[in-house]
Amino acid sequence: MANDHHVNSSGICRTIDWNNLSPVDISHLNTYDFMAYLGKRVINPGGVQGRDQVLDRLKLAPGDRVLEIGGGSGLAACQIA
Repeated sequence: MANDHHVNSSGICRTIDWNNLSPVDISHLNTYDFMAYLGKRVINPGGVQGRDQVLDRLKLAPGDRVLEIGGGSGLAACQIA
């Protein structure tokens, strides 16, 4: 993983060298950065099957409106549309 710039909780931008993180650095990562550090590129609880089950239960019809919050890549929103 290459160097990356992240803004911490104090609003300070710093460079993270993903290849040389100390245990203290790792303990200060937010959940998504920690998952990225572990190699996780997609965070989708329930996976595609879980998403499809939710969409089936909603029984959406043309013209219905949906607000997706925290949509990540937007893949589910594309499927809903």
